Amino acid sequence: MKIIIVGAGEVGFNIASHLAIENKDVVVVDNNLAAIRYVSDNIDVQVLKGSGSSPVVLEEAGIKEADILLSRHQRGGYPPCGYR
Repeated sequence: MKIIIVGAGEVGFNIASHLAIENKDVVVVDNNLAAIRYVSDNIDVQVLKGSGSSPVVLEEAGIKEADILLSRHQRGGYPPCGYR
């Protein structure tokens, strides 16, 4: 199962950690380089620096093959774009 998580903060990190333990194919996307590095250094998942609202970034993350897209935003802003 392929899962894309938009956001490498506390919630995204914890979800990715649990999914990695279950041997899921996880990609974490975030604009924050420090957060991405922390995820990459601490759990066995793929990471991608970029905006989760960008169709180009989502394609690079493998959205067409993904079973689930998770997104949580602490601040205002736009959720990931619609995809067909």
